[in-house]
Amino acid sequence: MKTLYRPDTLRRAIAYVTLPIAAICACVAGTASPAVAADPPSFTFTADLPTTVHAGSVFTFPATVTDVGGPAVDYHTYFQLYDINFHFLSQTAFDNQTFFNGTTLNYTPSLTAPTTPGDYLTLTIMFVPNFDAPIAGQQFFGPFRVTAVPEPSTALPIGVALLCGLAVVRRTRRATAS
Repeated sequence: MKTLYRPDTLRRAIAYVTLPIAAICACVAGTASPAVAADPPSFTFTADLPTTVHAGSVFTFPATVTDVGGPAVDYHTYFQLYDINFHFLSQTAFDNQTFFNGTTLNYTPSLTAPTTPGDYLTLTIMFVPNFDAPIAGQQFFGPFRVTAVPEPSTALPIGVALLCGLAVVRRTRRATAS
């Protein structure tokens, strides 16, 4: 009697057929996952803070965020201000930012310095869309010094004082000459 098929060949053929059918069924059902997952976004940060700012003044500084990982769509870039003990004070945000690997975005955030002199820090932080997962990256910069606002001087500049003095001397000489 002649065998029309070999059992081991038939098993291999069934395996080749069932795997693609399972993948097709998963795609149709909407449960398939991508074959290759993209790298998650990863970021590096720079910020060039001023050395000192006056209390209560608005200051700006250049900052960059570079994506060194996978794409990031609709991410939120925040620049936050903290005291030296890491207590949050204020922030400014740039929402719905899109990055691709190697993309660098340049920022000029604006923050208001605290009214109390002392040392302070800034934090650059990346939030994922909808803020529904852990932060995507962060880095502190600083410290920088907040100084008291200088008191306005009540002293006359030396040139004004000399001119006033000459005018008084000249009037005095005219008055005594007549």
